[in-house]
Amino acid sequence: MKGAADFASLAALEWLETNGLGGYASGTVAGTGARGYHGLLVAAVRPPAERLMVATTCDEWLVQGPPVFLSTHQYPGAVSPEGYRLLESFDASPFPTWTYCAPGHRVERRVFMVHGENTTVMRYRLLAGEPVRLAVRPFFVFRDHHARRLESPRWWVEAARVEDAIRCSPSDGGLSASVYFRHGSYREEPLWYRSFEYLIELARGLPYREDAYAPGVVELELTLDAGADLIITTESGVPPPADELERQELERRAAPLRAMPPHDTFARRLAAAAAAFPVIGAGDRDSVIAGYPWFTDWGRDTMIALSGLALPLGQTRFAGLVLRSFAAHLRDGLLPNRFPDRGEEPEYNTVDASLWFAVAVYR
Repeated sequence: MKGAADFASLAALEWLETNGLGGYASGTVAGTGARGYHGLLVAAVRPPAERLMVATTCDEWLVQGPPVFLSTHQYPGAVSPEGYRLLESFDASPFPTWTYCAPGHRVERRVFMVHGENTTVMRYRLLAGEPVRLAVRPFFVFRDHHARRLESPRWWVEAARVEDAIRCSPSDGGLSASVYFRHGSYREEPLWYRSFEYLIELARGLPYREDAYAPGVVELELTLDAGADLIITTESGVPPPADELERQELERRAAPLRAMPPHDTFARRLAAAAAAFPVIGAGDRDSVIAGYPWFTDWGRDTMIALSGLALPLGQTRFAGLVLRSFAAHLRDGLLPNRFPDRGEEPEYNTVDASLWFAVAVYR
């Protein structure tokens, strides 16, 4: 996508990143959240299920005189700030990538997830202009991805600087996250941001407002010679540098495209999309996510989709792992149709999943 577009059009275009665990990151081209499922990091706590919305979005602005915002949020009766007005282009491949044209500066922003980890990487690059500082304020909610977070005096996020990271822990315990950055500074500035609005949820008649907690601001140096990176993760180890993570992801994502005709753009897009859904070697089963953002893995959907996901890409090993994993759950001739999010007993409420299983084995 190139050229200016109105807010409604940009907010209707969605992007998705997945991590091979059932976790994901998603949002709109405008930058605003339009669903309660839009977020920078949704971690799969028990892959491929029990997904936790860690961070919803962030504020981003160039620190120069009056701040120049790249971010965009929807509030009651207002869109503020209006970073979407600076958007010059957006490309979803190989990662969601925005180019902003601000007064005196052009800035590129890339977002991707690391395969096999609950980790989201944000990379910023100055394409034109004098060196400038970029401020980033992440918003945390630490809640089930189906739920909403509302301001409460009994809930907040503790944030502490630990070398190159900010350790962020919800006051009620549970999973923590770390924000890694290099060559930057951090200042504590704990604030509640109130009444983010999710317009798609409003149209669906679902809860559409949420508050989020921002413990502080990271400031990064942008120059023509060196960009800046921010990594948000729930993993315990220190992540490799962002450029190394990007190189690994580019190589991994190129692999399924090799089975596609080099000039068939549509087939290559399908192959790239297909690679987003398998969950292999994580948790207690090999499976296929039935649909992002809200579904986990469903037996019937998996068996219907499996041959299309695997055969054109030559992924017969992947198919075999999934078939064996589901076969282990056979009960009275039935395959489970749904595995609940929090590890409860599978639901055996489909008749034809077993028939689709036979079709998948045959194919």
